[in-house]
Amino acid sequence: MSEVTWDNNKIPYLNGEKVEIPNIKIIDELGQGKNAVVFKGEEDYSNRIVAIKVWVPRNPKFKKPDPKRFYAEVRKMASLNSNKIVKVHYPDITKGNSFYYMVMEYIQGNTLDEWLKDINNNKEFILRKSILDSILTGLNDAHEKGITHGDLHPENIMITKSYDVKILDFSTSLFAKSNKESVFKQNEKLLSTSFKLLHEEKQLNLLDIEKYDDFPQKTTCQAIFSLSEIIRAIENYKEIIKNKQIDSADELELVSAVSLHMVKIPLFNFSNILKELKTLKLSQGSIEQFLGQVYYFSKQYIKDPNISTIRTVPLSLNDKNINLTANKYKNWRKTYIKKIKAFNERVDTKF
Repeated sequence: MSEVTWDNNKIPYLNGEKVEIPNIKIIDELGQGKNAVVFKGEEDYSNRIVAIKVWVPRNPKFKKPDPKRFYAEVRKMASLNSNKIVKVHYPDITKGNSFYYMVMEYIQGNTLDEWLKDINNNKEFILRKSILDSILTGLNDAHEKGITHGDLHPENIMITKSYDVKILDFSTSLFAKSNKESVFKQNEKLLSTSFKLLHEEKQLNLLDIEKYDDFPQKTTCQAIFSLSEIIRAIENYKEIIKNKQIDSADELELVSAVSLHMVKIPLFNFSNILKELKTLKLSQGSIEQFLGQVYYFSKQYIKDPNISTIRTVPLSLNDKNINLTANKYKNWRKTYIKKIKAFNERVDTKF
């Protein structure tokens, strides 16, 4: 960790060296990591509150950080144009090349962990899902630029009072030697953070993506989104059960939403989803409709992954048809995974 001290005039010193940023008064230290210290500051002319990221050497043997790494991160961060990702105002180097720094948008709010622990916040499912959707949107915006987040833990996600989401610190992902080298760690943290917002998954155990550590982060994001949509369909149905008499249209809406997201991203536990639908006491006809949709969707998606709807025929609820549907779903999963792995072998993405 870097040592930050303050003199009597409230001027900060970083590892014994005075930190002075032109036209900005440094107010406080916001936090630090292995590569940098982040300060809070106020611009002299505009009075705008900003965050200033000051780089420190990764190796304590060196007095200054690697300029190549600094320039690479600055260019990557500047290319990210998303309202879900903290914005970069400008980078610079202090007089005498003492410090490399970047002035950024200051976010006033709580980290995801703080927000989840705050008993004053409403933690209804729909709000948690909205937060998760915003995180996935920000990551997808970065993916469009060929950038993944290598350290998506809750401390790197800020939530404002109006529930806007800002993702911080993409630096750890930018210097991974290859996609294959860092993807396991990336996915592990992404899943862990997502499940904090979808704690229903701990009980349901619907998603099976943890077994595949070489998926690109974008695929993992797609799977998490599909999981959240399936859980939303289940939670909506539970609310309907509480408030009114169930009819066949409600059941059909549930099974259609579940089956469609299962097959678009075929990385779910078929048996666990079937078990949950039975727990909800759906009619036999609705369960048969579910089997038919999964069977025929899986069969059709292997031929045409772009298909969105298909007429399905219900399958009678018996062990033979359950096994038949499960096997068809497994075959579609195998095809899907082969396509992803083949893509990964063709494209060795550099960050």
